[in-house]
Amino acid sequence: MHGTLLPLIHRRPHTALAEVSSALCCTSPAVGTAVAAALIQQIDSIIERDGLSGVIGYSPLRQSTGVSRSFRLIRLHHVMVTRGDWRGNVPVLRIAKSCGRVQQLPIELTDDDLQQVGSKAVIDSRPPSIHQYALYSHRLDRMTGLTRDANGREILGIGEVVVYTQQTVPAEYADRFDAADPPCRHCGAEYGSFRGLIIRSLGEWLSRLVSYEFWTPPSDEYRSIGGLMAEQPPLWGGRTIDHSTIGDPYRLRLVILCGDEEGDDFMAYIRMYVHGNGSASIDLWTTEAPREGGSGPAAFPRAVDIAHNKMDGPALALLRNI
Repeated sequence: MHGTLLPLIHRRPHTALAEVSSALCCTSPAVGTAVAAALIQQIDSIIERDGLSGVIGYSPLRQSTGVSRSFRLIRLHHVMVTRGDWRGNVPVLRIAKSCGRVQQLPIELTDDDLQQVGSKAVIDSRPPSIHQYALYSHRLDRMTGLTRDANGREILGIGEVVVYTQQTVPAEYADRFDAADPPCRHCGAEYGSFRGLIIRSLGEWLSRLVSYEFWTPPSDEYRSIGGLMAEQPPLWGGRTIDHSTIGDPYRLRLVILCGDEEGDDFMAYIRMYVHGNGSASIDLWTTEAPREGGSGPAAFPRAVDIAHNKMDGPALALLRNI
């Protein structure tokens, strides 16, 4: 039933019900009920397996009625069950919540969300991380919404996402290439993964600078920051994002200190930068609302506390005013 109906649903969504009504509806309403029950069981197993119960739900689809219910569930089944591991969406959506991009979790998927992922051919052509993000990206905002244009290009916000393959991946990412969440280029910058790009994009528009330090060469701090950037993740127990800009000899590493775990209601992250000319910087950013009457780090006590609790002494010494 799934194999027969799914291509019709994707190819001609407005006429699919009429074309196959005899298969699901006219034969017996019990057939549609049985199909829906089987699909719900499989979708629920994915949600439980991948830890999505706190971030993604589908109550509007599950509780809908009528003939169209089975067709929507068939489409959702294909979107979720056949397209990889969904666990990487948990930190993405938790960070979106802590940045104020979504009002509450779990997000409850609707038929409108299913229409955003495109045709079956589009779904099957995308790497899992990109396909999965397309299901809910329109819920966030214009700058982090994902679409595919008429030429088949992936557009994130206002910039094209160039997705690398095993054959085209830059050498710096070749040893950790993941086809399910591949390296990519966006707006002139290269990222080690698509989800890394999304996490950075989610925070940067609403983040506030807490503390900033910059050094010109020669400096011991340049070597210290270079050493921190060379450490294998997780650094300070946080989630690491690396990217470098094409044509400019610098490296940037971002470490999420909070914002991607259940209960985090704001985001705080460290950004480290080293340039080929020997300059370096480190700064602390947060989406925490500033304390009234405060200024500088004193205006963001929770972000400062997180930094003190998670970072080690040598790293904190680089952020001298917190």
